[in-house]
Amino acid sequence: MKSSGNIYLRLWVVAMMLGMTSGCQKTEVYEQLIKPELVVRADQPRFRSSEVVFDSDTVYVLASSFEFGTGTRWILEPGTLVKVRNNLTITIRPGARIEARGIAEAPVIFTSDAASGAQGIIGSDGSGSNSWNGLHIYGSALAQPGTSSGILSHVRIEFAGGNDQFTGLPSLLLDNVDAATELNHIQVSYSFRADAIRFSGGNADASYLVTYATNGQDFSLVNGYTGRLQHLLAYRHPFFPLNVPGPGIAGMIISGSSTNPSISNLTVLGPVMLASTSLAYTVRFPSAALLVNGGARFRLRNSILMGFPFTAFHMGERQSAQALQQGASEFSYNAIHSYDLKEVCRLPGNVFPPFVSSDFLSFVMNPSFGNQLVRNADDFQWVDPYAYDTAPNPVPESSSPMLSGANFSGNVFSQPFFSKGAHLGAIGIDNWLEGWTNFIPLQTVYNK
Repeated sequence: MKSSGNIYLRLWVVAMMLGMTSGCQKTEVYEQLIKPELVVRADQPRFRSSEVVFDSDTVYVLASSFEFGTGTRWILEPGTLVKVRNNLTITIRPGARIEARGIAEAPVIFTSDAASGAQGIIGSDGSGSNSWNGLHIYGSALAQPGTSSGILSHVRIEFAGGNDQFTGLPSLLLDNVDAATELNHIQVSYSFRADAIRFSGGNADASYLVTYATNGQDFSLVNGYTGRLQHLLAYRHPFFPLNVPGPGIAGMIISGSSTNPSISNLTVLGPVMLASTSLAYTVRFPSAALLVNGGARFRLRNSILMGFPFTAFHMGERQSAQALQQGASEFSYNAIHSYDLKEVCRLPGNVFPPFVSSDFLSFVMNPSFGNQLVRNADDFQWVDPYAYDTAPNPVPESSSPMLSGANFSGNVFSQPFFSKGAHLGAIGIDNWLEGWTNFIPLQTVYNK
Protein backbone atom coordinates (compact mmCIF):
# COMPACT_ATOMS: atom_id res chain seq x y z
CA MET A 1 0.00 0.00 0.00
CA LYS A 2 3.01 2.31 0.07
CA SER A 3 2.48 5.33 -2.18
CA SER A 4 4.06 8.23 -0.29
CA GLY A 5 4.32 11.54 -2.04
CA ASN A 6 1.47 11.00 -4.51
CA ILE A 7 -1.47 13.40 -4.72
CA TYR A 8 -4.90 11.95 -5.28
CA LEU A 9 -7.58 14.10 -6.88
CA ARG A 10 -11.28 13.29 -6.72
CA LEU A 11 -14.07 15.05 -8.57
CA TRP A 12 -16.02 16.81 -5.86
CA VAL A 13 -18.73 18.96 -7.43
CA VAL A 14 -19.63 20.68 -10.67
CA ALA A 15 -20.24 24.34 -9.89
CA MET A 16 -22.26 26.70 -12.05
CA MET A 17 -20.81 30.16 -12.61
CA LEU A 18 -23.26 32.82 -13.71
CA GLY A 19 -21.89 35.11 -16.48
CA MET A 20 -22.97 38.66 -17.14
CA THR A 21 -23.72 38.06 -20.86
CA SER A 22 -22.75 34.55 -21.74
CA GLY A 23 -25.15 32.67 -19.47
CA CYS A 24 -24.04 29.75 -17.31
CA GLN A 25 -20.74 27.97 -17.64
CA LYS A 26 -19.67 24.68 -16.05
CA THR A 27 -16.46 24.76 -14.04
CA GLU A 28 -14.97 21.61 -12.54
CA VAL A 29 -13.99 22.01 -8.93
CA TYR A 30 -11.76 19.29 -7.47
CA GLU A 31 -11.25 18.13 -3.95
CA GLN A 32 -7.63 17.30 -3.22
CA LEU A 33 -6.94 14.30 -1.07
CA ILE A 34 -3.53 14.07 0.55
CA LYS A 35 -3.71 10.28 0.82
CA PRO A 36 -5.79 7.63 -0.91
CA GLU A 37 -8.91 6.57 0.97
CA LEU A 38 -9.54 2.83 1.05
CA VAL A 39 -12.95 1.46 2.03
CA VAL A 40 -12.43 -1.79 3.93
CA ARG A 41 -14.63 -4.51 5.34
CA ALA A 42 -13.78 -7.19 7.90
CA ASP A 43 -14.78 -10.00 5.53
CA GLN A 44 -12.10 -9.14 2.98
CA PRO A 45 -9.49 -11.95 2.75
CA ARG A 46 -6.47 -9.91 3.81
CA PHE A 47 -8.09 -9.10 7.15
CA ARG A 48 -8.27 -12.80 8.00
CA SER A 49 -4.51 -12.90 8.51
CA SER A 50 -3.00 -13.29 11.98
CA GLU A 51 -1.26 -9.93 11.47
CA VAL A 52 -3.00 -6.92 9.93
CA VAL A 53 -1.09 -3.71 9.24
CA PHE A 54 -2.63 -0.31 8.56
CA ASP A 55 -0.07 1.91 6.82
CA SER A 56 0.14 5.60 7.53
CA ASP A 57 0.07 6.57 3.84
CA THR A 58 -3.47 5.25 3.39
CA VAL A 59 -6.67 6.50 5.02
CA TYR A 60 -8.88 3.56 5.99
CA VAL A 61 -12.66 3.91 5.91
CA LEU A 62 -14.26 1.11 7.94
CA ALA A 63 -17.50 -0.01 6.30
CA SER A 64 -18.15 -2.84 8.77
CA SER A 65 -17.40 -3.60 12.38
CA PHE A 66 -13.97 -5.17 12.93
CA GLU A 67 -13.20 -7.89 15.47
CA PHE A 68 -9.74 -9.26 16.19
CA GLY A 69 -9.69 -12.68 17.85
CA THR A 70 -7.18 -14.70 19.85
CA GLY A 71 -3.75 -14.87 18.25
CA THR A 72 -4.24 -11.89 15.94
CA ARG A 73 -2.32 -8.62 15.96
CA TRP A 74 -3.48 -5.29 14.51
CA ILE A 75 -0.66 -2.83 13.87
CA LEU A 76 -1.31 0.84 13.09
CA GLU A 77 1.67 2.95 12.05
CA PRO A 78 2.24 6.43 13.52
CA GLY A 79 0.08 8.93 11.66
CA THR A 80 -2.54 6.40 10.56
CA LEU A 81 -6.05 7.83 10.09
CA VAL A 82 -9.04 5.50 10.45
CA LYS A 83 -12.52 6.77 9.60
CA VAL A 84 -15.39 4.70 10.96
CA ARG A 85 -18.90 4.71 9.57
CA ASN A 86 -21.98 5.11 11.74
CA ASN A 87 -22.87 2.58 14.45
CA LEU A 88 -19.81 0.36 13.91
CA THR A 89 -17.52 -1.12 16.57
CA ILE A 90 -13.87 -2.11 16.73
CA THR A 91 -13.37 -5.05 19.12
CA ILE A 92 -10.13 -6.57 20.43
CA ARG A 93 -10.85 -9.94 22.03
CA PRO A 94 -8.83 -11.68 24.79
CA GLY A 95 -5.59 -13.00 23.36
CA ALA A 96 -5.52 -10.44 20.54
CA ARG A 97 -3.31 -7.35 20.40
CA ILE A 98 -3.74 -3.84 19.09
CA GLU A 99 -0.50 -1.95 18.52
CA ALA A 100 -1.32 1.70 17.87
CA ARG A 101 1.91 3.46 18.72
CA GLY A 102 1.65 7.02 17.51
CA ILE A 103 4.05 9.84 18.26
CA ALA A 104 3.39 13.44 19.25
CA GLU A 105 3.95 14.63 15.68
CA ALA A 106 1.90 11.80 14.15
CA PRO A 107 -0.83 10.37 16.40
CA VAL A 108 -3.05 7.48 15.40
CA ILE A 109 -6.56 8.84 14.86
CA PHE A 110 -9.93 7.07 14.94
CA THR A 111 -12.73 9.40 13.87
CA SER A 112 -16.11 9.55 12.19
CA ASP A 113 -16.53 9.13 8.45
CA ALA A 114 -19.01 12.01 8.45
CA ALA A 115 -18.13 15.17 6.57
CA SER A 116 -16.34 17.93 8.43
CA GLY A 117 -18.80 19.96 10.44
CA ALA A 118 -21.23 17.03 10.63
CA GLN A 119 -19.24 14.60 12.77
CA GLY A 120 -21.11 13.62 15.87
CA ILE A 121 -24.09 15.79 15.00
CA ILE A 122 -26.97 14.70 17.18
CA GLY A 123 -30.52 15.04 15.92
CA SER A 124 -33.40 16.41 17.93
CA ASP A 125 -34.40 12.83 18.73
CA GLY A 126 -31.01 12.18 20.35
CA SER A 127 -30.19 9.53 17.78
CA GLY A 128 -26.52 10.40 17.37
CA SER A 129 -26.76 9.72 13.66
CA ASN A 130 -23.08 10.39 12.98
CA SER A 131 -21.40 8.47 15.77
CA TRP A 132 -19.72 5.08 15.90
CA ASN A 133 -19.68 2.77 18.87
CA GLY A 134 -16.04 2.85 19.91
CA LEU A 135 -12.86 0.85 20.42
CA HIS A 136 -13.47 -2.00 22.87
CA ILE A 137 -10.58 -4.01 24.26
CA TYR A 138 -11.19 -7.20 26.25
CA GLY A 139 -8.18 -8.52 28.14
CA SER A 140 -7.16 -11.57 30.14
CA ALA A 141 -6.11 -10.06 33.46
CA LEU A 142 -8.03 -12.63 35.52
CA ALA A 143 -7.46 -15.79 33.52
CA GLN A 144 -3.90 -15.05 32.32
CA PRO A 145 -2.20 -12.41 34.45
CA GLY A 146 0.66 -10.64 32.71
CA THR A 147 -0.90 -10.93 29.24
CA SER A 148 -0.71 -7.70 27.27
CA SER A 149 -3.54 -6.51 25.03
CA GLY A 150 -1.05 -4.33 23.16
CA ILE A 151 -0.29 -0.62 22.99
CA LEU A 152 -2.28 2.59 22.75
CA SER A 153 0.09 5.56 22.71
CA HIS A 154 -0.58 8.99 21.20
CA VAL A 155 -4.05 7.98 20.03
CA ARG A 156 -7.18 10.07 19.42
CA ILE A 157 -10.73 8.68 19.42
CA GLU A 158 -13.42 11.07 18.20
CA PHE A 159 -17.23 10.98 17.84
CA ALA A 160 -17.69 7.49 19.27
CA GLY A 161 -19.72 6.31 22.25
CA GLY A 162 -22.80 5.65 20.14
CA ASN A 163 -25.66 3.25 20.60
CA ASP A 164 -25.78 -0.50 20.04
CA GLN A 165 -29.42 -1.53 20.24
CA PHE A 166 -30.04 1.54 22.39
CA THR A 167 -27.27 0.64 24.84
CA GLY A 168 -24.64 3.29 25.35
CA LEU A 169 -21.15 1.98 24.64
CA PRO A 170 -18.01 3.76 25.85
CA SER A 171 -15.76 5.33 23.27
CA LEU A 172 -12.84 3.41 24.78
CA LEU A 173 -13.61 0.28 26.80
CA LEU A 174 -10.81 -1.45 28.69
CA ASP A 175 -12.41 -4.59 30.06
CA ASN A 176 -10.31 -6.91 32.26
CA VAL A 177 -7.16 -5.45 30.70
CA ASP A 178 -3.85 -6.35 32.33
CA ALA A 179 -1.15 -3.97 33.54
CA ALA A 180 1.18 -5.43 30.90
CA THR A 181 -0.77 -3.37 28.34
CA GLU A 182 0.78 0.02 27.48
CA LEU A 183 -1.70 2.89 27.74
CA ASN A 184 -0.61 6.51 27.55
CA HIS A 185 -1.33 9.76 25.70
CA ILE A 186 -4.92 8.98 24.72
CA GLN A 187 -7.57 11.60 23.91
CA VAL A 188 -11.28 10.83 23.63
CA SER A 189 -13.47 13.66 22.31
CA TYR A 190 -17.23 14.04 21.84
CA SER A 191 -18.29 10.72 23.31
CA PHE A 192 -21.97 10.71 22.43
CA ARG A 193 -24.11 8.78 24.88
CA ALA A 194 -21.75 6.80 27.09
CA ASP A 195 -18.51 7.06 29.04
CA ALA A 196 -15.48 8.41 27.27
CA ILE A 197 -13.06 5.93 28.88
CA ARG A 198 -14.23 2.99 30.98
CA PHE A 199 -11.90 0.74 32.98
CA SER A 200 -14.01 -2.31 33.82
CA GLY A 201 -12.16 -4.80 36.00
CA GLY A 202 -8.54 -5.63 35.38
CA ASN A 203 -5.49 -3.81 36.69
CA ALA A 204 -4.37 -1.78 33.68
CA ASP A 205 -2.13 1.20 34.42
CA ALA A 206 -2.52 4.33 32.30
CA SER A 207 -1.22 7.89 32.14
CA TYR A 208 -1.69 11.08 30.16
CA LEU A 209 -5.36 10.64 29.33
CA VAL A 210 -7.66 13.45 28.26
CA THR A 211 -11.40 13.46 27.63
CA TYR A 212 -13.18 16.38 26.01
CA ALA A 213 -16.83 17.37 25.46
CA THR A 214 -18.17 14.11 26.85
CA ASN A 215 -21.92 13.64 26.97
CA GLY A 216 -21.71 10.96 29.68
CA GLN A 217 -19.04 10.22 32.27
CA ASP A 218 -15.44 11.10 31.44
CA PHE A 219 -13.63 8.36 33.39
CA SER A 220 -15.54 5.34 34.68
CA LEU A 221 -13.71 2.94 37.02
CA VAL A 222 -15.98 -0.01 37.75
CA ASN A 223 -16.42 -3.75 38.30
CA GLY A 224 -13.32 -4.37 40.38
CA TYR A 225 -10.79 -2.19 38.56
CA THR A 226 -7.58 -1.97 40.63
CA GLY A 227 -5.05 -0.22 38.40
CA ARG A 228 -2.97 2.94 38.76
CA LEU A 229 -3.68 6.16 36.89
CA GLN A 230 -1.81 9.44 36.62
CA HIS A 231 -2.18 12.70 34.67
CA LEU A 232 -5.85 12.61 33.71
CA LEU A 233 -7.78 15.60 32.33
CA ALA A 234 -11.58 15.45 32.23
CA TYR A 235 -12.32 18.58 30.23
CA ARG A 236 -16.03 19.37 30.13
CA HIS A 237 -17.74 21.45 27.44
CA PRO A 238 -20.64 23.67 28.53
CA PHE A 239 -22.86 22.53 25.62
CA PHE A 240 -22.55 18.91 26.71
CA PRO A 241 -24.12 16.83 28.13
CA LEU A 242 -27.33 17.14 26.17
CA ASN A 243 -30.50 17.61 28.12
CA VAL A 244 -31.74 14.08 27.41
CA PRO A 245 -32.76 11.38 29.90
CA GLY A 246 -29.88 9.59 31.51
CA PRO A 247 -27.94 9.01 34.72
CA GLY A 248 -26.00 11.63 36.59
CA ILE A 249 -22.90 13.30 35.22
CA ALA A 250 -19.42 12.87 36.65
CA GLY A 251 -15.92 13.74 35.59
CA MET A 252 -14.93 10.49 37.27
CA ILE A 253 -17.11 7.74 38.71
CA ILE A 254 -15.66 5.00 40.94
CA SER A 255 -18.08 2.15 41.62
CA GLY A 256 -18.21 -1.51 42.62
CA SER A 257 -17.48 -3.36 45.83
CA SER A 258 -14.11 -4.72 44.65
CA THR A 259 -13.03 -1.56 42.80
CA ASN A 260 -9.93 0.01 44.34
CA PRO A 261 -7.83 2.22 42.01
CA SER A 262 -4.90 4.47 42.90
CA ILE A 263 -5.03 7.85 41.13
CA SER A 264 -2.79 10.88 41.14
CA ASN A 265 -2.94 14.16 39.22
CA LEU A 266 -6.53 14.14 38.02
CA THR A 267 -8.09 17.41 36.85
CA VAL A 268 -11.83 17.65 36.34
CA LEU A 269 -12.43 21.01 34.70
CA GLY A 270 -16.15 21.75 34.68
CA PRO A 271 -18.12 24.40 32.76
CA VAL A 272 -17.92 26.97 35.61
CA MET A 273 -21.55 27.94 34.95
CA LEU A 274 -20.86 29.87 31.76
CA ALA A 275 -23.93 31.35 30.10
CA SER A 276 -24.01 28.50 27.60
CA THR A 277 -23.87 25.71 30.19
CA SER A 278 -26.29 22.86 29.44
CA LEU A 279 -29.30 22.56 31.71
CA ALA A 280 -28.47 18.87 32.01
CA TYR A 281 -25.88 19.77 34.65
CA THR A 282 -28.72 20.90 36.88
CA VAL A 283 -31.47 18.41 36.02
CA ARG A 284 -29.48 15.19 36.04
CA PHE A 285 -28.62 13.90 39.50
CA PRO A 286 -26.08 13.42 40.86
CA SER A 287 -23.86 15.86 39.01
CA ALA A 288 -20.35 15.96 40.44
CA ALA A 289 -16.72 16.17 39.48
CA LEU A 290 -16.15 12.92 41.43
CA LEU A 291 -18.80 10.33 42.28
CA VAL A 292 -18.03 7.32 44.50
CA ASN A 293 -20.57 4.59 45.22
CA GLY A 294 -21.28 0.86 45.14
CA GLY A 295 -18.92 0.03 47.98
CA ALA A 296 -15.85 1.15 46.02
CA ARG A 297 -12.59 2.05 47.69
CA PHE A 298 -9.97 4.31 46.16
CA ARG A 299 -6.89 6.45 46.66
CA LEU A 300 -6.91 9.92 45.11
CA ARG A 301 -4.09 12.41 45.55
CA ASN A 302 -2.69 15.60 44.07
CA SER A 303 -5.85 16.31 42.10
CA ILE A 304 -8.20 19.17 41.19
CA LEU A 305 -12.00 18.92 41.17
CA MET A 306 -13.56 22.19 40.00
CA GLY A 307 -16.20 23.95 37.96
CA PHE A 308 -19.29 21.79 38.56
CA PRO A 309 -22.50 23.65 39.42
CA PHE A 310 -23.23 21.85 42.65
CA THR A 311 -20.71 19.32 43.84
CA ALA A 312 -17.02 18.52 43.65
CA PHE A 313 -17.16 15.20 45.52
CA HIS A 314 -20.38 13.17 45.84
CA MET A 315 -20.41 10.15 48.13
CA GLY A 316 -23.37 8.01 47.13
CA GLU A 317 -23.22 4.83 49.20
CA ARG A 318 -22.66 3.78 52.83
CA GLN A 319 -19.86 1.23 52.39
CA SER A 320 -17.83 3.65 50.30
CA ALA A 321 -18.34 6.39 52.87
CA GLN A 322 -17.36 4.06 55.70
CA ALA A 323 -14.20 2.99 53.84
CA LEU A 324 -13.12 6.63 53.60
CA GLN A 325 -13.92 7.30 57.25
CA GLN A 326 -11.95 4.27 58.40
CA GLY A 327 -8.90 4.89 56.19
CA ALA A 328 -9.46 2.08 53.70
CA SER A 329 -9.84 4.83 51.09
CA GLU A 330 -7.80 8.01 50.76
CA PHE A 331 -8.62 11.54 49.56
CA SER A 332 -5.64 13.78 50.21
CA TYR A 333 -3.63 16.73 48.86
CA ASN A 334 -6.47 17.70 46.54
CA ALA A 335 -8.00 21.07 45.62
CA ILE A 336 -11.81 21.15 45.46
CA HIS A 337 -14.29 23.73 44.20
CA SER A 338 -17.96 23.99 43.26
CA TYR A 339 -20.53 26.77 43.01
CA ASP A 340 -22.54 25.57 45.97
CA LEU A 341 -20.19 25.77 48.94
CA LYS A 342 -22.75 24.02 51.13
CA GLU A 343 -22.58 20.94 48.91
CA VAL A 344 -19.00 21.02 47.66
CA CYS A 345 -18.70 17.63 49.36
CA ARG A 346 -22.12 16.03 49.15
CA LEU A 347 -23.28 13.24 51.44
CA PRO A 348 -27.07 12.69 51.23
CA GLY A 349 -28.65 12.25 54.64
CA ASN A 350 -29.77 8.68 53.96
CA VAL A 351 -26.31 7.40 52.93
CA PHE A 352 -24.35 7.34 56.19
CA PRO A 353 -26.57 8.65 58.99
CA PRO A 354 -26.32 10.64 61.11
CA PHE A 355 -23.67 12.33 58.91
CA VAL A 356 -24.62 14.87 56.26
CA SER A 357 -22.79 17.05 53.74
CA SER A 358 -21.43 19.50 56.30
CA ASP A 359 -19.86 16.61 58.23
CA PHE A 360 -18.41 15.22 55.03
CA LEU A 361 -16.76 18.54 54.19
CA SER A 362 -15.38 18.87 57.71
CA PHE A 363 -13.89 15.40 57.46
CA VAL A 364 -12.29 16.01 54.06
CA MET A 365 -10.84 19.34 55.23
CA ASN A 366 -9.13 17.85 58.28
CA PRO A 367 -5.64 19.40 58.08
CA SER A 368 -4.01 15.97 58.25
CA PHE A 369 -5.28 15.21 54.73
CA GLY A 370 -3.72 18.29 53.15
CA ASN A 371 -6.79 19.16 51.05
CA GLN A 372 -7.72 22.75 50.14
CA LEU A 373 -11.06 24.39 49.42
CA VAL A 374 -10.90 26.88 46.55
CA ARG A 375 -13.80 29.32 46.69
CA ASN A 376 -13.42 31.01 43.29
CA ALA A 377 -12.79 29.29 39.96
CA ASP A 378 -10.51 32.12 38.83
CA ASP A 379 -8.10 31.27 41.63
CA PHE A 380 -6.93 28.17 39.74
CA GLN A 381 -5.42 30.49 37.10
CA TRP A 382 -5.76 28.56 33.85
CA VAL A 383 -4.31 30.13 30.69
CA ASP A 384 -7.44 30.12 28.49
CA PRO A 385 -9.68 27.11 29.07
CA TYR A 386 -12.94 28.54 27.74
CA ALA A 387 -12.00 29.40 24.15
CA TYR A 388 -13.81 26.27 23.02
CA ASP A 389 -14.17 27.24 19.36
CA THR A 390 -10.63 28.42 18.68
CA ALA A 391 -7.70 27.15 20.72
CA PRO A 392 -8.66 26.26 24.29
CA ASN A 393 -5.71 26.05 26.62
CA PRO A 394 -6.52 24.27 29.91
CA VAL A 395 -3.03 24.57 31.43
CA PRO A 396 -2.00 26.57 34.52
CA GLU A 397 -0.52 30.03 34.37
CA SER A 398 3.06 30.33 35.61
CA SER A 399 1.64 32.06 38.71
CA SER A 400 -0.96 29.38 39.46
CA PRO A 401 -0.98 28.07 43.04
CA MET A 402 -1.68 24.63 41.56
CA LEU A 403 1.97 24.30 40.49
CA SER A 404 2.95 23.19 43.98
CA GLY A 405 1.64 21.13 46.88
CA ALA A 406 1.82 17.55 45.61
CA ASN A 407 2.75 14.71 47.95
CA PHE A 408 3.91 11.23 46.91
CA SER A 409 4.88 9.77 50.25
CA GLY A 410 3.80 6.31 51.40
CA ASN A 411 3.90 2.84 49.91
CA VAL A 412 1.50 3.38 47.02
CA PHE A 413 2.36 6.76 45.52
CA SER A 414 6.10 6.39 45.98
CA GLN A 415 6.08 3.51 43.46
CA PRO A 416 8.11 4.09 40.27
CA PHE A 417 4.94 4.21 38.13
CA PHE A 418 4.08 7.63 39.53
CA SER A 419 6.19 10.55 38.29
CA LYS A 420 6.87 12.88 41.20
CA GLY A 421 6.06 16.38 39.96
CA ALA A 422 5.26 19.25 42.33
CA HIS A 423 1.97 20.29 40.71
CA LEU A 424 -1.60 19.42 41.56
CA GLY A 425 -3.83 18.30 38.74
CA ALA A 426 -3.13 16.83 35.33
CA ILE A 427 -0.70 19.40 33.93
CA GLY A 428 2.25 21.26 35.40
CA ILE A 429 5.04 23.26 33.81
CA ASP A 430 5.48 20.66 31.05
CA ASN A 431 2.42 20.69 28.79
CA TRP A 432 1.99 17.10 27.61
CA LEU A 433 -1.04 18.08 25.50
CA GLU A 434 1.09 19.79 22.88
CA GLY A 435 1.39 18.36 19.39
CA TRP A 436 -0.95 15.35 19.42
CA THR A 437 -4.28 16.52 20.92
CA ASN A 438 -7.11 18.29 19.11
CA PHE A 439 -9.80 20.28 20.92
CA ILE A 440 -11.60 21.46 17.77
CA PRO A 441 -12.35 18.21 15.88
CA LEU A 442 -15.68 19.61 14.72
CA GLN A 443 -13.71 22.09 12.66
CA THR A 444 -11.02 19.69 11.54
CA VAL A 445 -10.92 18.61 7.89
CA TYR A 446 -8.98 15.37 7.62
CA ASN A 447 -7.05 14.31 4.54
CA LYS A 448 -7.68 17.39 2.39
